[in-house]
Amino acid sequence: MIGLARAEAGHDYPLVGVSAAGTIGPRDGSGRTAPSDPNHSHLLIVLGEHWGDESPWLRAVARVITHDRDIVAVLVNGGSVAQDEAVDCAASGIPVVVLTGSGRAADALASESADASEPGAATISAVELGDLDTLRAVLTAHLSAPSSAP
Repeated sequence: MIGLARAEAGHDYPLVGVSAAGTIGPRDGSGRTAPSDPNHSHLLIVLGEHWGDESPWLRAVARVITHDRDIVAVLVNGGSVAQDEAVDCAASGIPVVVLTGSGRAADALASESADASEPGAATISAVELGDLDTLRAVLTAHLSAPSSAP
């Protein structure tokens, strides 16, 4: 979705995908592989054969390419792997913005975390899908605040 939005808006900022080697390929009907998104500017293929094998690499890649600037994770829809990644981000101090109304993991995490916030963990903020003003304000607040993430 981000790649498509980037392309439709005519932006040329870098957009890096991180995928496990065994998950990139033509759709084979099994859900085991998917083609890479042509709207990403870069694709980093890491070791692994299954969805989720790339998870340990995501925060590390983000830290390296942003030179330790602030990072915000955004969860739109997603499955169990994406939900686990969002929880891991929050636990490691990275704020997570969940777009509610986008379905599946995003909606489940938003309802689970509505009242639950662990001390020392980053916040999980829920923003309704399509509410661009609130999304802009939440992202700006997170990206303007002093970073506490390791």
